[in-house]
Amino acid sequence: MSRSKALIFAELLAAVLVWGSSFAATKIALREVSPVTVVGGIVILAGVWLVNRRDVPSLYEDPALAPGGEGGPQHHD
Repeated sequence: MSRSKALIFAELLAAVLVWGSSFAATKIALREVSPVTVVGGIVILAGVWLVNRRDVPSLYEDPALAPGGEGGPQHHD
């Protein structure tokens, strides 16, 4: 499957804009609320986003995810 260079450039530009604006948004948020509140909000939003994804395997599909990844390929003795 071949994608045009314009589409690839648009996707990269969108990623850079989102990534770059996150620093400014964090700085503004830290002026208004405590760091714990900012981190808690990020964790909650990420959790909601991950729960609603359909391509993430469940613990029933991949039991290695159950111990927090300790049984997965990144586990070193």
